[in-house]
Amino acid sequence: MTAVINAGWKIYLAALLASAALLFLPDGFVRQLDLEELRQTYRMYAGVVLVVSASLLSVALISALTKAAMRPWKDRQFQRLVRETLEQLTEAKKEFLRPYIVANENSIYAPISDGITAAWSPSRSFTGPRK
Repeated sequence: MTAVINAGWKIYLAALLASAALLFLPDGFVRQLDLEELRQTYRMYAGVVLVVSASLLSVALISALTKAAMRPWKDRQFQRLVRETLEQLTEAKKEFLRPYIVANENSIYAPISDGITAAWSPSRSFTGPRK
C-alpha cells in the first residue's frame, strides 16, 4: 500500500496522459491504432478519469511545493526548540550529558540513586523530574 501511495503522482500522471490521448488524439491516428470502438464506448469514463487524475495530480504538486516551502521554517523551529531546551538544563544535567556529546559515548553507567539519573530513566525524557 505504501508503494502505491509513494508512487501516487506517477499513477495520476499515467491516467491523465492515457485519458487525454484517448480523448484528444486525431481521428485518423485513432483509426490507425484501431481504437475507435474503445474511444466511443469509454469516452465518458475517460473524461472522468482525465478530470479526477488532473485534480489529484494538482493536489500532489501543491502538497509537494508546500512541504518544500515549509521545510526551512520547520528546521528553524526545531533548532530554536533544541536551543531553548538546552538553555533550560541545569549545570548538573549539562555535566551529565557532556560524555555523550564531547566523547561520543552512547552509554554512561551511573548509579540510579543519582538524582539526574533517576530523573532521566528510560521512562522519562530530558524534560525534568517525574511528577
